[in-house]
Amino acid sequence: MKRISYEIFSSVNSISRLLDNFPSWHNASPYQNINYLKLALRKHYFYSFIRMTRPFFIQFNMNGEAIMILPLSKSIFNSRYFMFGDRAGFGYVDFICRKNNSFLDIKACFEMLTEEFPDSEFHFNRLKQDSLIYQILKDMSDPTCVEDCVKIDLIDSYDYYFKSLSKNARQNFRTANNRILKASKEVSFYHISGKDISQDILDQMIILYLKRLRSYKKNVNFLDKIFYRNFDLGFSSIKNLNFTEVFLIYIDKKLAAFMLCLQNGNELLVPRLAIDTAFSFYSPGVLLVNSAIKYISEVGVIKTLDLMQGKEAYKFQAGGKIHQCYSFKLLKES
Repeated sequence: MKRISYEIFSSVNSISRLLDNFPSWHNASPYQNINYLKLALRKHYFYSFIRMTRPFFIQFNMNGEAIMILPLSKSIFNSRYFMFGDRAGFGYVDFICRKNNSFLDIKACFEMLTEEFPDSEFHFNRLKQDSLIYQILKDMSDPTCVEDCVKIDLIDSYDYYFKSLSKNARQNFRTANNRILKASKEVSFYHISGKDISQDILDQMIILYLKRLRSYKKNVNFLDKIFYRNFDLGFSSIKNLNFTEVFLIYIDKKLAAFMLCLQNGNELLVPRLAIDTAFSFYSPGVLLVNSAIKYISEVGVIKTLDLMQGKEAYKFQAGGKIHQCYSFKLLKES
């Protein structure tokens, strides 16, 4: 007979020990990588202050053996729970589970969750459709929100990819190249492993990101600068994790666009991308994504470039297709 139990880890020290001693399990995305969670835990004080939450991890066991970790954040005011990272810049969230768990076993853990925590709200936001947790929650509840994301599938060579683009998209790329040539602009493309990036380039990326942020947020102050330089998980991950990649386009030796990626198996997620609008005439976003795809195709490992949330025009000009992520709320009243 299968017996399910759970353990709660609600202090930074206890969660750190949990992650330090945890086996290498299947992760639905790099955001659930143990090392990424450790990094997020080190930065949690800032997010806890802003969001008024604290880390709250639950380990579920089957017959005394761990089968999954549910990383959560709990409101300090009430019994509302969120997936850890949901309010701290994670593009997608998920749980961490042992390989080959059955659907029914994991569903039983979520049913136990609602039974053991009555009058509590559990918010599961930004779940990918290929996640097991999505399959379970849609069996228990209707989604509260559906968010469009964009990805590019790379199923063959670069030539095949380019020919598969729409006539308009191919023309946009040619137009950008012709404008570069006509203006005698010097264009340089770089791919750098995150571990090898220099502090100077990282500073350039943050400055450009803040400039881009200012273009639509208008009021970027010193707190924003402190946040992105010291606490933002996207930029913090670059040099601290071994699965980050950076792609950059320079025009006349000035950073025109960059793309920060997290690798997960045969896909790249893009949580940070910024374009300098001073170079918009030359379509640096289109040039960057196209150059990155050419590089990726030559290496041959990556099959999906996930540009994540947002439906900016350049994503579709580069051949992007819409996929979706979902949000759910579990609530059981006593």
